[in-house]
Amino acid sequence: MPKGKYDRSQTKKHVTASIPSIKDACQQFPNEESAIAFLVSHGILTAAEEVNCVACGYHGCRRKSKATPKSLKCNKKDCGKSQSLVVKTVFANSKMPLHQILYIAVFFLFQSPAATVVSQLHCSSRTVNDFYQLFRQMIRKVLEVDGAFKAEDHVDAASASATAANDKDAEKKKEADDLQALAIWRQMNSESMWEAFLVCLKRVTYDSKEGFKVVKEAAAPVDANEVAAATAAVAAATTAA
Repeated sequence: MPKGKYDRSQTKKHVTASIPSIKDACQQFPNEESAIAFLVSHGILTAAEEVNCVACGYHGCRRKSKATPKSLKCNKKDCGKSQSLVVKTVFANSKMPLHQILYIAVFFLFQSPAATVVSQLHCSSRTVNDFYQLFRQMIRKVLEVDGAFKAEDHVDAASASATAANDKDAEKKKEADDLQALAIWRQMNSESMWEAFLVCLKRVTYDSKEGFKVVKEAAAPVDANEVAAATAAVAAATTAA
């Protein structure tokens, strides 16, 4: 097994009822409107009436139409500027309905292959892989900000000898780091993975050009012993594989 890739069978032992099944997720947020309500209730999105207009600064927007729940319009009569509810979030650059993105997140936590997601949601493999990659990057960034992951602490001999000058090598190294960070995060949150994932969504802002920014003070301090134990467990599983 390549370094940085975590043994899925090891992680599955720790998957608990904290992750909703796809059936439960479909019942909890069957459409985009209910998904928005769910995300607002967890502080991941802001209720339309609490959104400030990007054009005039007026406090309060409304949904443009029932058919487009992510599109808002300023409540100020002489403004009426349109804006998106999901700007600066991981949902911003996709036209996929929010409830389906949450379904992808559930599949991601269960480590389902992209082909399974494609067959269940009837979306493209590129969409699934893009979100999987985005979720991995988000989790890594959160761990880095919390001091629970440093890429230089997880460099193996092969990676250390590789040159960063080659874009392909650098990309492979980045992907390996993302997978390593994800494995550690899963180990640390094995009993509350869904809630931990929602906390990640709440803490980050995202821009396709600037990448992720994480609100550090929103989370409790990371236990150094817990991080060390999780890292050791992942290393042991990787070595055994």
